[in-house]
Amino acid sequence: MAFKVLFLAHAPDAEAQKHRCVIETPKYYKLFVVVVKDQEQAIEVCKKVVKEEGIQSILLCP
Repeated sequence: MAFKVLFLAHAPDAEAQKHRCVIETPKYYKLFVVVVKDQEQAIEVCKKVVKEEGIQSILLCP
């Protein structure tokens, strides 16, 4: 089972649905990266990805 991590970064001109990617190793890690425009959108993305993917760790870059 892979360890699932969500990394969020903020940028005023970000579009969360467009500025995202998933990096995955064959066995151990699955990293979701999303750039959000503000804190409100960061909370929305966190809730959605945790629910859909079972995220185990969230990293927030201001």
